[in-house]
Amino acid sequence: MADLLNILLLEDSRTDARLIQSCLKTSRLSCKVIRVETLAELTGPFDVELDIALLDLNVPDSQGLDTIRNPGLPIVVLSGDANDETALQALRDGAQDFIPKNEFNQSALEQAIRFAIEFAAYPPWNGSRWHANRRAGRATLDLSRCRRKMTLTPF
Repeated sequence: MADLLNILLLEDSRTDARLIQSCLKTSRLSCKVIRVETLAELTGPFDVELDIALLDLNVPDSQGLDTIRNPGLPIVVLSGDANDETALQALRDGAQDFIPKNEFNQSALEQAIRFAIEFAAYPPWNGSRWHANRRAGRATLDLSRCRRKMTLTPF
């Protein structure tokens, strides 16, 4: 993981954004947060390379799962919609994690960010075959690329 993480935060609520930024500031992560309030703000170029996106599903110009538009980086969804079906669909649509805002805390956020970045970098999920199958609605994995030699040693 990079020394300094550049985190995109899509959050229209100032209160929620302050809470998230406060948690990140006091976490063990070294990060810079680039906050936007709408999807429209994502069209412009950023002066840094982003490492991860934290997305609220309900912002002024996008509601629900349409907010996830595969920005080409790991996604953690932070949403007031704590519905399990919404969470599962967000994961199917490309998010690496989903944190309901009513269960949000610093530890959960930090862990979700770390795991999402690692998960996205792992070969079966960052390869073109996985993304092509996911876009086609087939969540199939080529597990042959995941095999590792394991050596068992007696105690």
